[in-house]
Amino acid sequence: MLIEKLCEKKNIPLYSIFELTYRCNLQCIHCYIKKDSKKELNFYQIKSILNQISSMGTLFITFTGGEVFVRKDFFKILNYATNKGFAINIFTNATLLDKQKVYELKKFNISEMGISLYSLRDEIHDYITGVRGSLKKTLKGIYILKERGFNIKVKCPLMKVNYSDYSQIIDFCNRLKIKYLFDPVIVPYNDGDKSILSLRLDKTQIEKIIRDIRIVKRYKIKKGFLKSNVLCSAGKNFCSISPYGDVYPCIQLLISAGNLKESKFKKIWNHSKVLKNIREIKMGELKICKNCDIIYYCNRCPGLAHLEDGNLYGPSKIACEIAKIRKNL
Repeated sequence: MLIEKLCEKKNIPLYSIFELTYRCNLQCIHCYIKKDSKKELNFYQIKSILNQISSMGTLFITFTGGEVFVRKDFFKILNYATNKGFAINIFTNATLLDKQKVYELKKFNISEMGISLYSLRDEIHDYITGVRGSLKKTLKGIYILKERGFNIKVKCPLMKVNYSDYSQIIDFCNRLKIKYLFDPVIVPYNDGDKSILSLRLDKTQIEKIIRDIRIVKRYKIKKGFLKSNVLCSAGKNFCSISPYGDVYPCIQLLISAGNLKESKFKKIWNHSKVLKNIREIKMGELKICKNCDIIYYCNRCPGLAHLEDGNLYGPSKIACEIAKIRKNL
């Protein structure tokens, strides 16, 4: 889009993801968040941050967690964000929603509700969430949101345990006329622990997913790829903010550019050496990737490469595997 390119050129943070909490009422087996005892930003600190990013040009904001509805002040945050003119997306597991809460949500500028759904079988979904009865609560939340006319997108990370259920989820979404998004890449814990990667699909399963046009649009070769910026929009028209005030280029690129308890967003965004360096990286500067014969089939994520393989400038193992499959197809 023209506006995205313009914001990227001028370093305007058009999109921001705000992780309001790492607390959650579920215990999902694939969750990359490791809980800690740090103190979350309070409502007044969040108001200040919303003021700061708004003044810098942020228009689209996504509130996520953890589970955002565990915050008792979440509706106050939504009200303030609406008054600031943000277009708001919410990521939630929907288990804490009821008719009254959904009625309240209609007062705010919510563009989309992203709902985590892992299976339509109780034994699978509830196994993944670690909480019995969670599927019934999530489905109830989806139905209430649908009745109230919300724009809904079902978000489903695919793992070995729920791989065979994705067609049923597609049929469910089509019946309700809601969008869906499947992600075949399970990421490491945010502290770099890779034990969670055992949940990932195997190569045969990934190939089937890529072949299924209901999930993956046909891949097009990216011309001029070697001259492009390796980080797409991360740190240029996009940023992420943690529950503790850390500013990251992206929710998966966990290299802190600064903390909003110590510095203003404008100072971090305009003068951080971390962001400056990231904005200047070109794909052609990556010694291994630039000479790879499958580079044009690759959707390498630098954040994932850094988190999983320990090198922002190196290849991403999972991206390499998927690129090989794409080339063969």
